[in-house]
Amino acid sequence: MKATLVSVIIPSAGQAPSLQRCLDSLRPQALEGGIEVVVALDGGVAMQAAAIQQLRARSDWPWPLRWVDLDTRCGPAVPRNRAAAEAHGRYFIFLDDDMIAAPDFVAAHLELLAQNLGAAVVGAIKTRCDGYSGAYGYSIEKFWDARHDRLTREPNMSFRDCFGGNLSMAREVFQRIGGFDESIPACEDLEFGLRLARADVRLLYGPRALSVQLHRKAPSDMMRDCEVRGLAYVRLWRSYPEARRTITFARRRTRWLTRLALSTRWRCESLAFILPWLPATHLTYFFYMFLCEVAEARGARREFADADQWTALTEDSN
Repeated sequence: MKATLVSVIIPSAGQAPSLQRCLDSLRPQALEGGIEVVVALDGGVAMQAAAIQQLRARSDWPWPLRWVDLDTRCGPAVPRNRAAAEAHGRYFIFLDDDMIAAPDFVAAHLELLAQNLGAAVVGAIKTRCDGYSGAYGYSIEKFWDARHDRLTREPNMSFRDCFGGNLSMAREVFQRIGGFDESIPACEDLEFGLRLARADVRLLYGPRALSVQLHRKAPSDMMRDCEVRGLAYVRLWRSYPEARRTITFARRRTRWLTRLALSTRWRCESLAFILPWLPATHLTYFFYMFLCEVAEARGARREFADADQWTALTEDSN
């Protein structure tokens, strides 16, 4: 049996239209040396969906497509790990199911990995807000465009730049690092990036390994995600002392505003619902980022039981 060069691993919650677009974007990716695609369905409901069953019944893919089923909803870390355990490739490329890969996506990942043995590659992401416009859509797209511009200019990457939605490495590196941490509620890719750094695995940016993310989260869902992310930041801060200079819980420029927002019973981040109706300006982008910061700080403060420690951290943050 011919060895497989690369496994593209896609965790999916069962949104069939997004998953089909993702799979269709991988059609041009046939490679000499072999490619396979492994989809891990996160949760029993996803497995039972009629549209997912129709996808599973198809046999017209240009590469082997295999499915890994998880009985309960677990979040992205578990399906990534389970699919990796079933994958045959020498290299792994992790791709979220809301991504559309560029025609040379796989080749660009493999080229960088071949030139930098033992490294891990974060692919480029361009996010397009689908269904939301105004300040919300503008802010989502501006954030990811600015990230792409920064990482293209600055070759040095930190753990905070590690994103599991477009990430590749050799199988040996993934196994040596130990896979994604299934115990944390969010930021499992940042935690993975910290372990990469501890293992002296270089993290590289691949501007040509491009995928376009179709963002469909409502503003309220985005704020909830930010709150969970704040909780996860605390756990990373506790577990990885080397990350403490990078993880801040109250940025200097908005520190007093954040403290004021958290001192009231009213959640100012609930104002996120008006963002799609506000104009797309620099000021409304700042407003969006501030709401995200408040939601993250709220989650972090809840995780810190020691009020004095929280006060010290937010007063000393850079």
